[in-house]
Amino acid sequence: MHFAKRILPWVVALALVVPVRADDHASTYEISHVYSNVSFSITKIVFKEEGGFRDYSGETYFDTASPERSHVQMIVRTAGIDTRVEGRDRVLRSDDFFDAPNAIPHSLS
Repeated sequence: MHFAKRILPWVVALALVVPVRADDHASTYEISHVYSNVSFSITKIVFKEEGGFRDYSGETYFDTASPERSHVQMIVRTAGIDTRVEGRDRVLRSDDFFDAPNAIPHSLS
């Protein structure tokens, strides 16, 4: 959860969003896969490991009249992990780590 809270602002900041609906003061935008990504990097001693999640969805709600009501909702599915090393990805998807086949998607807001 701590990891998700750290990356969520970056996901939103880098996402080019597509309007879903709008009214006079509020709009909901879907996060586009074309212009966004969910990625991470981990440094182990002097080596940097990078990867991302390819299976995610989300939307932002922005209310100009009441900004405190604005929010972001994201779902990142662990089965979509991609470290560019298939053997490592298999281990991370296994029940030793994410248990991706049995994982229940969690919504982050």
